[in-house]
Amino acid sequence: MSIRQRLLLWLLSAVSLAIAVAGVSVYHRARVEANQLFDYQLKQIALTVQDQVSDESNVMGSLEEEIDYDFVIQVWTEAGVKRYFSHPHKALPPRTDPGYQTVRTDEGEWQVFSMASGGLLIQTAQPLDIRAQLATSLALRTMMPALWLLMGLAVLIWFIVGRGLRPLEQLALAVRERNPELLHPIPEAHLPAELKPLAMALNDLLQRLDRAMTTQRDFVADAAHELRTPLTALQLQAQLAERAGTDAERTLGFSYLREGLKRATQLVQQLLMLARQEAGVTHTLLARIDLSSLVTNVISEHAPLAQAKGIELRVNAEGAYDVRGDANALRIMIGNVIDNAVQYTPQMGAIDVVLSRKDGRSTLDISDTGPGIPGEERLRVFDRFYRREGSAGSGSGLGLAIVKRIADTHGVETLLSDRLSGAGLRIRFTFPRIAS
Repeated sequence: MSIRQRLLLWLLSAVSLAIAVAGVSVYHRARVEANQLFDYQLKQIALTVQDQVSDESNVMGSLEEEIDYDFVIQVWTEAGVKRYFSHPHKALPPRTDPGYQTVRTDEGEWQVFSMASGGLLIQTAQPLDIRAQLATSLALRTMMPALWLLMGLAVLIWFIVGRGLRPLEQLALAVRERNPELLHPIPEAHLPAELKPLAMALNDLLQRLDRAMTTQRDFVADAAHELRTPLTALQLQAQLAERAGTDAERTLGFSYLREGLKRATQLVQQLLMLARQEAGVTHTLLARIDLSSLVTNVISEHAPLAQAKGIELRVNAEGAYDVRGDANALRIMIGNVIDNAVQYTPQMGAIDVVLSRKDGRSTLDISDTGPGIPGEERLRVFDRFYRREGSAGSGSGLGLAIVKRIADTHGVETLLSDRLSGAGLRIRFTFPRIAS
């Protein structure tokens, strides 16, 4: 059911209910006034009959000209003899006490007025259903204009609501006109105040969608560019292996091919990981995590690589450091930084991992004795596929981009700086404060 139909239904229901209540009120009021009027007429008729039958001997003659107004007249003597009955076919009690009374007969209820005069008992009566019919007729005549007004109001509401909803239809049309290539904001200047919050929310959604589409297009273009080189290298290495004339050349060719496949696989895995992070696929309900235990587990995974290069991996993660986040995503973030540190730190170097707390916020510092990063390049290293000139590592330039994306998703502040003592790089992660 449309909004217009719902508004029409509810408004007409409310008006109909009001008219019905008014009709019932009018009916009851008309019934009361009709009762008062007819009771008065019953009494007046009885008084008129009293004047006409003052001579008991001439009762019949004095009432011959009596006209039927849906009233019944009876005249009794003190001895209980009926002297006159205007409607013999009517079923009424023979006699009632003086005054007003409501009596029940086989023909329904009657209102009866009795009075004694000159040795006679005069009774006037009227069926109550006549009064009900009169009250109903009066109520219907009174409410008929309201019923016509209700039908006119229905038509008027239909057009007014339609006109009021026109800005909403225009807004819907403006949204339908947007497409992935055209996501400009919806104009808000001429919209009603009630629709401006919706337009603002839609514009915010369009802006975020435009950023996502731009990011996706850039990602696809960068990924295609980065994959072109390793795939070309794999093709050349496969051709070299096929053309090898000796077993030694063939073994060397396949060795190069395996290394190329390893690098290509690593690149594809990082691309998929970055795509999942940027698309929000890994977004889950954040849970309370023991950061100390998580860091210890990540260090233990990278310890063999560090030992192979003679790198001293020092950890200071004692104590409770609870944070809120996705454990798998944080494991990837910390693991990428440790992996970079191991890769760029020379043999016999050192990597320090320190957990601390300041102002209720947990802080993770990872320092290495590698070549470091010049200050002017520290912002660019978080860009996708960016690698410093002359870098010794074999990375694809995606590791720190993934780190930055996960950190931003968790509200973690990231800071690159020089190592506190000697050459090297320090990365500091400052986690948001959580409720105790």
